[in-house]
Amino acid sequence: MNKIDSFDHPCKETCSGWKQGYEKGQAHEKEKSKGLLQALEFYANGEGDVLDWDRVNDPSCIQDKGKTARAALREYRGEG
Repeated sequence: MNKIDSFDHPCKETCSGWKQGYEKGQAHEKEKSKGLLQALEFYANGEGDVLDWDRVNDPSCIQDKGKTARAALREYRGEG
C-alpha cells in the first residue's frame, strides 16, 4: 500500500487504528520537519561552516551551502 492508498483508507472515519497511525505519522513528520528547519538555520547562520570538515578547504562549497539553506528558509517561511 503506498502513501496515497493509506491516506484514502476506506474506513478512515471509523477505524481508530488507522487514525492513531495517521496521527503518529503526522507527529513524526512534524518532528522531522522541525529538525530539518533547525539544521537549515544552523547552516544559514554560518554556524556549520567550520564543522563541515569535508569542505573546509573549499570556501565556495561552504558559501553555497549557506546560500542554499537561506533560500530554503525563505521559501519555508513564505518570504519569497
